[in-house]
Amino acid sequence: MTTTVNQDTSEQEKPENEAPKKPRSISNLILRLMTGLIGLPLIVFLIFWGGWLYTIMASLLAILGTAEFYFMERTKGRQNNAIIGIAAAIAVLLSFHWREPRLWQAAVVISVILTFTLEFVRSGQGQHSFIRTVTTLGGSLYIAFPLAFVIAIRQVEPFGIHWVAAILFCTWGTDTFSYMFGSMFGKTKLAPKLSPKKTVEGAIGGVIFGVLLPILLMLRIDNFAWTMLPLFIISPFAGIAGDLFESGVKRYFGIKDSHIPGFDVIPGHGGVLDRMDSVLWIIPLFYAYLLIIGKLPLPF
Repeated sequence: MTTTVNQDTSEQEKPENEAPKKPRSISNLILRLMTGLIGLPLIVFLIFWGGWLYTIMASLLAILGTAEFYFMERTKGRQNNAIIGIAAAIAVLLSFHWREPRLWQAAVVISVILTFTLEFVRSGQGQHSFIRTVTTLGGSLYIAFPLAFVIAIRQVEPFGIHWVAAILFCTWGTDTFSYMFGSMFGKTKLAPKLSPKKTVEGAIGGVIFGVLLPILLMLRIDNFAWTMLPLFIISPFAGIAGDLFESGVKRYFGIKDSHIPGFDVIPGHGGVLDRMDSVLWIIPLFYAYLLIIGKLPLPF
């Protein structure tokens, strides 16, 4: 799932040795707008259609997001086995599509054993092999499981499509109104060491509308229950935490955008992970709620 906006734009003081940033060009803004106008209807169509088309979309996002994560790791010298990691990610998504939990369990176990064995044969060092196993599986599963969860959520009858829409409303409401409130009222830095542009005022606006929009959706389709309220209240905070986490990861790896050089998959918008940072943290909460109320089978 993608989001359209990820950062507040309040003013900030720049260090003396930092070069002033160039204003975003009109051509870039037009490119972002055109990408959104094309991509958003496609995403809505695939969510509405469901089935294999929906799973294929989620799988492509998992492949691209995992590849971006691996590239970030390698910029810091953290090597990984991309082929095994991407294969494991795909197996996890197919497991939830087919409702066959043994597949994801086997994928995780085989990936750990295979990665550790291959790296140990290459290096002969147990610690080195363990680190490569963690960097390989950590990146792929962090992205694969939330996207697999949203496949399972779409399969919930008869309101699966509405739950997916509620996830998007929560995510877009949080991100978009964080940007708007931050632009208009932002003064107090939220987490300056992680993301200097985000503000408390922006986060407040994002939380308000991140709670309100999914509630209005569920009321509109006559599917609202008061037990949903804690879920809708917590989810925007999770989205903001996911955004800050991604910012911290990029700062640690010393990169601006999570993308693959020479492969601008979302023109004008950065990488896939930049668009999914919030929703990767929101989806598991919705999935857990649907598990608790008995709408989904246990994934094991």
